[in-house]
Amino acid sequence: MQIRNRSTIGGSVAQADPAGEYPTVCLVLDAEIVTTTRRMAAEDFFLGRFTTPLADDELITELVFPVTEGRPAYLKFCPRLFDWALVGAAAQHTSRGWRIGLVNVSGIPVRAHAVEQALGRGRWLCRGRPTGSEGLDPTPTLRASAEYKLHLTQVLTGRVLGAAATDTA
Repeated sequence: MQIRNRSTIGGSVAQADPAGEYPTVCLVLDAEIVTTTRRMAAEDFFLGRFTTPLADDELITELVFPVTEGRPAYLKFCPRLFDWALVGAAAQHTSRGWRIGLVNVSGIPVRAHAVEQALGRGRWLCRGRPTGSEGLDPTPTLRASAEYKLHLTQVLTGRVLGAAATDTA
């Protein structure tokens, strides 16, 4: 428990765990990651499972989140309250459109671009529309098969969009 109580958001982002929630939130909220030597967009930071462009002697010193008008929403599915998410989804609606991110369905935090584009064309999620799981190939675990994670992605994407739309209406 000491590690959890002493960890930092920057440390979670630097770890780049695909099951981590903060990396996806950084991606959805268009964060800028500032290190001891440079600045980079969150979308350029996550290179692979537990892989970032950080050098051995480089530390994250700051996360910069731009101010936006839309209120974000985040939902996760996990067996117990404080467990890592089997699958999570984050969404925010801004004047530039929807931003939707997914947790633990790829080797890196991912955006649900197909859903964002469909929503940008005025199509809400329904039968025959993008569901959030297009192009994903989640790694199965002991607690969730790949098929189950894809199902959870579809359910949570719809729910988080509803929550974010309610928050921004």
